[in-house]
Amino acid sequence: MKSLYDPDAQKKEEYVTRIIITDEGQQVTGVIADRTEDKLTLKTADGKRVEIAVSDIDIEAEGRSLMPDGLVKFMTEQEVLDLVKFLSQLGKPDTAYGIRTTQRMQRWRLLKQSPDSFQTAVPDDELFGDVGVNGGVWEPAYGRVGGALPLGELTQRTGQPVVYVMGEFDVTAAGSMNVVLDDVTGVSLWLDGNSYPTDGDLLFDLEPGRHSVALRVDTAARAALTIELELRRPAGSKAQFTVVDGQ
Repeated sequence: MKSLYDPDAQKKEEYVTRIIITDEGQQVTGVIADRTEDKLTLKTADGKRVEIAVSDIDIEAEGRSLMPDGLVKFMTEQEVLDLVKFLSQLGKPDTAYGIRTTQRMQRWRLLKQSPDSFQTAVPDDELFGDVGVNGGVWEPAYGRVGGALPLGELTQRTGQPVVYVMGEFDVTAAGSMNVVLDDVTGVSLWLDGNSYPTDGDLLFDLEPGRHSVALRVDTAARAALTIELELRRPAGSKAQFTVVDGQ
């Protein structure tokens, strides 16, 4: 709680920022992501990773917290209470903000504006690839900590009741895997650009590499205000995979 009002009062070591000035006068500020005998890697406030050769470092000093001072001054009392509640539950199991323990998709891309024909009917694979995937404008969209993607926010951003989202995952060892949706009502699905019915078992045999899964979600047909997608390895499968997170 104190950290909200004074971010520099209590800082965990892993969140202490470092200010680096190189021999050429370049200044970089961030938290240490990795340090070896030859290289220092900092993660900056915008999420970028910057690598600096140790031999190029002229000055290294401790910086301030990345959290801005006076943040709560611009918040209402209820907003502060909501923030405290969020922070108190963040990462705890069996809460709305519990950290994922499975491979649930959390980083998505949202089709900013789909054609009218995409709203009234499910496009075929060729049309979806040409007009949607390759011809559309896709913006970042993120699920909540536990993986639930809030559909209401997406419809507000697009102004359309039918939204198109796409996520990615990396397969490092070939094998079979399941794509599992918490609710398939009003949902159409494409894997690597090919459509598949959602009313059956979504089991795929995939080779190593990056793969994409896209959804068309008709929010007007759904009662749920969120959607979750999880990747699972069936019994006996040797597949290894991970969802692509980050920005």
